[in-house]
Amino acid sequence: MGRLERWLKTEKQKHRQKSPVGRAIAYSQNQWIALTRFLDDVRLPIDNDRSEAAFREIALGRKNFLFLGHEQAGRNAVVLQTVIACCDAAGVNPLA
Repeated sequence: MGRLERWLKTEKQKHRQKSPVGRAIAYSQNQWIALTRFLDDVRLPIDNDRSEAAFREIALGRKNFLFLGHEQAGRNAVVLQTVIACCDAAGVNPLA
């Protein structure tokens, strides 16, 4: 990570600030503490794939819930989705 940080500083001088590469370098440098936080705490994952997947499910569900037909059916679907997501996060088979 130290090598990456030094490389970012060197490359920043080679690219215009408004260019896509310049913006990416500036973003990386501005978010450096968050980017390297996983190095200080082994419990933190290096990526946020689980969070992204959870948001994707919510967005997909939100679109599908428009067509449930009845308000109570929508509430039931949300409760079931919550139970399934909690089971998945805890490593429990929701069907069991």
